[in-house]
Amino acid sequence: MPHGICELVETTGLTAHMPADYAQMLGAVFAYRNKMLHHGFEWPPAERAKFEARIAREGWPAEWFDRSLTNGETWIITISDALIRHVLAQIDAMLEGIGAFIQSRYP
Repeated sequence: MPHGICELVETTGLTAHMPADYAQMLGAVFAYRNKMLHHGFEWPPAERAKFEARIAREGWPAEWFDRSLTNGETWIITISDALIRHVLAQIDAMLEGIGAFIQSRYP
């Protein structure tokens, strides 16, 4: 989870203006980004298993990620269109929330 971003949101009082699952969404996006930066598309089998377990542990919706399988085993994990659409919608909601926060502080 991107703790720094969440701490900044809490410290500034933005939490009430953010979408309910912003931290969960950011956690999923950052975790996936980190795996891609370190391993590219073909992650080592242990890393695939860790990420699959993390999806369940963090409660990220299963439809946020797509998988290519080889012999019934996960070979490549990608972000799904569902996650991309969700992120884009959440960006709009976050920008609206930031605007509402600023207006509430500086009418």
